[in-house]
Amino acid sequence: MSSKKLQQLALFYFGTQMFFRSAICPWFYSLVVCFPIVAVGTVTPMLSEANSTAMILVAAVLLPIIILPTWLLFSTYYRVDSVILSIHAGPFSWSVPVEHIHEVTPCRSLSIAPALSMHRLKIDYGRQHSIYVSPKYRTAFLEALGYGVADINRLYISHRHTEPSARRLDHHQSSESVPVAPQKTFRL
Repeated sequence: MSSKKLQQLALFYFGTQMFFRSAICPWFYSLVVCFPIVAVGTVTPMLSEANSTAMILVAAVLLPIIILPTWLLFSTYYRVDSVILSIHAGPFSWSVPVEHIHEVTPCRSLSIAPALSMHRLKIDYGRQHSIYVSPKYRTAFLEALGYGVADINRLYISHRHTEPSARRLDHHQSSESVPVAPQKTFRL
């Protein structure tokens, strides 16, 4: 993929930084819309007979539960530059040095993570650390992390039959020159 196409697929491109929005599954939209309606509908009949202290307590519990999913919906994104992968999800953020990433594994998961889709990439980094992300444009995201085009294509073509490896390119190499020894591997 050309660098121009890569820049178009990113949310926006600023200098050497690329921003990618999270992919969003329909179930998350349901959570953001339906949960507040159900919560308010369930609590409203009880509040008609409650005193002001009970109303304040219910509001203190319900507001964060309603606000957090909405905040996550509008502010979950990933920023990649040549040194750091920054992950932002609502009030939470993580920084992962790109050089410490040693494995990226496509997976499906509903575990709690800064990812709004169950189609995720598990990023293993450092000493036994991992984090799940779900960039909307996975191929462009992997290229921004330094993976070669040929390896990513081979991954998507043969992901059900074998366990191909994707090699991370150094940022000074072109996408046509892939190192002989893989530095990062994909496991499917």
